[in-house]
Amino acid sequence: MKKKIFLFLFLLGCASKQIKKEVELANIPEIRKMGGKWYVLAHIPFEFESQAYEAKKHFKIIGYGKIEENYFFKEKSFSSPQLNILMQGRIEDLKKKSIWKMSKDRFSHFVYHIYYLNKKYSLAILGTKDMKHLWLLARYKKVSSQTWNFLKSKVEKLGFDLKLLRFIPHEVHPTFDGDIYDKSGKKR
Repeated sequence: MKKKIFLFLFLLGCASKQIKKEVELANIPEIRKMGGKWYVLAHIPFEFESQAYEAKKHFKIIGYGKIEENYFFKEKSFSSPQLNILMQGRIEDLKKKSIWKMSKDRFSHFVYHIYYLNKKYSLAILGTKDMKHLWLLARYKKVSSQTWNFLKSKVEKLGFDLKLLRFIPHEVHPTFDGDIYDKSGKKR
């Protein structure tokens, strides 16, 4: 009997370690306010965007529950031509409006989870459910070090690996640590 109880407790312990905590998603009461230009301050990227500069996303809310996204970025340097990826999608969770299924074509799609959105609709954290990809968005190219630390703290609490977070250079502006980059992407 003791062996059965021990085995049961052992298996229960192993199973509980595999259960990942459910992360609370943002509530978006006014979905239209998500529309417009967002600068990507940092990300845990997909391969195609791993060397992005000047990244920004432009969301357009089309009707009820439909979204269009234009993702603009330059690859490897400020002087590279701008790339544009057009995606369309729909809101999967119509109550909170924080799960968006996006696709570039009929064969490839992924799902954004909106983990954080401030009340002014000026800062947002989007990511994938598996915690492999993340985008820190703001309505402006730079944020204060206090805001940057707040966002990093949120990302860490959500369970993303901060070591994978890549800062995205935006042309001639101070970074979060006070460094300034020139047009070639080098620190001044």
